[in-house]
Amino acid sequence: MAKGIAGINYVEKTKRRIKSLLIPYLSWNIIVFLLFSCMAMLTSGDSVMEKDGYKSILDCSLLDIWKNMYALDSTGMPIVNALWFIRDLFIISLCSPLVFLIAKYLKWFGVILLGLFLLLNIHLPFKGFSTACWFYFTWGAYMGLNKKNLFSTVSERTSILMNVAIVALMIFASIGYFYDIQFSGFIYHVGTVTMIFGAMVVYENRASDRWQKKTFILSTASFFIYASHKPILVIIRRYSFKLLHPDTDLFCCILYILVPSITILIALAIFCTIRRYFPCLKFLNGYRL
Repeated sequence: MAKGIAGINYVEKTKRRIKSLLIPYLSWNIIVFLLFSCMAMLTSGDSVMEKDGYKSILDCSLLDIWKNMYALDSTGMPIVNALWFIRDLFIISLCSPLVFLIAKYLKWFGVILLGLFLLLNIHLPFKGFSTACWFYFTWGAYMGLNKKNLFSTVSERTSILMNVAIVALMIFASIGYFYDIQFSGFIYHVGTVTMIFGAMVVYENRASDRWQKKTFILSTASFFIYASHKPILVIIRRYSFKLLHPDTDLFCCILYILVPSITILIALAIFCTIRRYFPCLKFLNGYRL
């Protein structure tokens, strides 16, 4: 009986993930693929929109279209490369019975082992099965199975340590940027986990009803901004650099801040427009408005 219930839950959760992950994933990749094709045709001969591995719809075979949707040869990512994580998340959700077994029987050992694989850049030789996704998904599954709440474990001492770690990582990032020093993937992954805890610290300090009401629209729109930001960012960045020709570090730094800010505002404005006037497009946000 329990196995039957588990099977039903798996099917139901898979259906929900098709709506929340697969449909928006495919939709955004198709939209950007068509947008890129239109831009390539309108700017024929202009190198601004050219990118290795990208082909317009006029030059694509069925195999090329599949690669656009799943993994391009040049990057190993879909045409909307930021959505690689959604691709991997959907794939690992299909493997959730295996994740359940790891979290239930290997417990912290399984989570730590996957974490070591991530830090040491040990990956499966198949695109779509990233170690990062396995680690974070299994970590979350372990916390859920054992009724552990990461927010409640963030103590005052942890907050201090996280703040120190965040400052240290910002210093590392600044040194790497200004002196062109390439830090290892180890530092990158440690920084990612640190920022996760740092975000929890900020949330715990700001988790009032007033704050939650103000940030509700942002939390709802977060997936939309995440999915749409790359094509908007690429167009604004490439054409701003082509038109403005930044020739100083200060000018580049200003654009480094200004271009993403404009991108987020445009994506948020589009989301608010869809939410108010075109709710039929809610599938672009995983059916959440």
